[in-house]
Amino acid sequence: MEDDALNDDLAPLMVAPDTTTPRVFGILNIIFSLLAGCASIYALAMAIFLPIMAQTMEEASQEDKAFNAQQLEDLQQQLQAATTEEENEEISTQIEELELEAEIEVPNPFLAMNNPTMNFYGIIDGSTGLFFNLIMFVTGVGLLVRKEWARKLAIWTAALKIVRLLILQSINMVYIIPIQAKGMQEMYKQMDVGGQGQGPDMSQMASMQGGMMMAWAVVMLIGGCVYPALSIWFLSRPGVQATCQLENIESDQVE
Repeated sequence: MEDDALNDDLAPLMVAPDTTTPRVFGILNIIFSLLAGCASIYALAMAIFLPIMAQTMEEASQEDKAFNAQQLEDLQQQLQAATTEEENEEISTQIEELELEAEIEVPNPFLAMNNPTMNFYGIIDGSTGLFFNLIMFVTGVGLLVRKEWARKLAIWTAALKIVRLLILQSINMVYIIPIQAKGMQEMYKQMDVGGQGQGPDMSQMASMQGGMMMAWAVVMLIGGCVYPALSIWFLSRPGVQATCQLENIESDQVE
């Protein structure tokens, strides 16, 4: 039994240790986890605060409409009480300006993009991304000191990040992007003053942006899988495994 245990401990020495790869991927894991973690925090914050911002802007818009309506009522009373032609013309001009301003519908981009399905997706995307990037950061620190547990955890994390990306981006392309495109189309319709075609071509702009979002989702899906796949490949190589296992052996011997 003692001979078998000795052979297991010496097995990593039969492969040339690779000390560079764990260090490189340790640094990259730390850098990428911090960058992706910031993006996850942003997605999570937007999903949480978007309904609040949409409601706040909508309330502000309603207050502006009420204020304009009150001003119009006051001006109408002043117009009836006007005694000179000059006062009549001045008040009439102010009424026309307020009526024209009331006809202009200011789009609420937050309200247009506020959707329970999108918000729920954003919360899942942001929270899971933050979780995996936190683990990725921990594995990066562990890889810098060539720990075997960090190597194994980094491989599992990379694999799960690929699975997560495939699932979320598939949902994004099938369900979320069409909802976003519809929301933008509604927002652009509000920009078309009076429906007279004075704004941009609504259907064309919505289609173009929907296509751009779909293309970006594909890029994110493919590009997002590259680094995790490389991590799995390089961290599974015998030289890296030998280095991390040898570090564990040396640590056990010191203890």
